[in-house]
This record gives sequence, C-alpha cells and structure tokens, in this order.
Amino acid sequence: MIVLPLLLLTACSETTRPVPLEAVPVPGVLPYVRAWSGQRELRMGADSGSELPAVLFPEAADALGAPPRTDAAVQPCAVPIRVGPQAPVAPCYVALAAHAPMDGLLGWPVLGRRPWHLDWARGRHEFADAVPREVQRHWASLPLAPRAHAAPMIPGVGACMLDTGAPHDIYLPSDLWKRVAASLPPQAIRCYYGESPAAGGAFVAECARVRSFRLGNFRWRNVLVCESFCPDYPDIILGCGFLRRWELWLDGRQRRLYYRPYAGASGGSVLSGG
Repeated sequence: MIVLPLLLLTACSETTRPVPLEAVPVPGVLPYVRAWSGQRELRMGADSGSELPAVLFPEAADALGAPPRTDAAVQPCAVPIRVGPQAPVAPCYVALAAHAPMDGLLGWPVLGRRPWHLDWARGRHEFADAVPREVQRHWASLPLAPRAHAAPMIPGVGACMLDTGAPHDIYLPSDLWKRVAASLPPQAIRCYYGESPAAGGAFVAECARVRSFRLGNFRWRNVLVCESFCPDYPDIILGCGFLRRWELWLDGRQRRLYYRPYAGASGGSVLSGG
C-alpha cells in the first residue's frame, strides 16, 4: 500500500475592504490568519470545519504560560487571543498535536463573523465588510446550514462540512466509503494518515483516486475520495483539495456560499451542476 502523508490539524457595498493584518497568503493548503495574544503574534490556521473558536497547539500554549494540564486531546485554557480590532476570542482550547506547523487554529465561530473570500489560484484570502454585489448577482451559490461549522446544503445530499483544515478532496462516512471501495479494484485502495483533534489523535484511513465522482447534482473528474478521519461523523466532508477548484465567498452572517470554478482547474472541473 502507498501511504499518503498528511498533517490534518482536523468564518452592502460595490467593493470589498480587506481587513489589514488579518489574512496572509494561502500557502498551498490551509489558509493562515494573524492573531495576537498580548504582544506575541500568532500564526493561526483558518479551519472552517472547527466548531471551536480558537485552538492552540502545545508549543504556543506553553510559551503563553498555559501548557496542557491533562492528557485530554482537547482541553480548555485561559489565553486571550485577539484577531484584528475584534474583541478577544473566547473560549480558547489547547489541542495535543505534535510537530504542528502553526501556533493554532481559528474555527468557524470566528471565521464566519464576516464574509470570507478564498482565492486559491492567486494564493490569497481576505475578510471583507460585505460580499460584492457582482458576486451576489452572478455567481452560483448554496445556502449554509445553521451549524457551528461551515456546511453548504448540496441539493440531493444535504449538509456537507466544508473543511479548510482537511487537505484532500472528499471524505465519506464509513457506510458510503465502503460502497465506493467495493466498486473499485483492490489495488486502487491506498491509505492516508495524519493527526487531528477531531479524530482524537493519530489515525490511518483508506482512500482512492477515482476518475469521476457524483455528489447530488454535481459531478467532478479526478477526485481523491477518502474514508472519513472522523469515524462517528455522519456527514460528507469537502476538503481543501476539492475546494481549490473554485474561487469562494463564505458569508456566515447571511448563511450563503458563493462559488465559481477556475478555468482549466488542475485535476478537472465541474462537468455538471445545479
């Protein structure tokens, strides 16, 4: 079996006004946001799949005087974290993750406060006061379910978690994954592994690349379909590999996802949609 390595540390005007110092370029997968605790600047991953407002990893928590106190995978801590001019994020937690390439994560309760623009092709993202009228009028859109994480409602499927903290394409709950795996030759099945607070720590799961995959009214080419890293989570998860096929606007206040495909996107494009 080939093992795919993974570190899964698994928010009206004509123009937008980016919020200074909040967003930083998208470094390939997980977007980053600048935050502060006192005078210390923090590099926080922007995780739309997280229901926790803020999560620190042990090294940063220790430097801020709040080291993990128990063996629990996720535990509360009393560290004030500020993002731009907003009020301090609360509550904050510590997640036991080894070798994390960032100080922590900001979840959907923070990311969904204002419209969030994700432009993967240009390696940037930003927060704005409003979704541009041009986007509202001309882009395709889906409603967001009233969840504590970003969850677009896909026709014929229902709510799917939109997870910028997950690097691959699509993650299926166990029953759906078994159906996909049963339709593939055994040599097509691979494994991926990683570490995620949502999975309770380290995990290994199966995956396979398929030529075409249908999800409700949508069909895509060349998709990496994975067994979910959250064994008890019942919904389909859409990860970064999948999301990079579109330019996105996520409006948590109005509960709307706006999207348009990139022309000639790597790995295939939307063949049909509704």
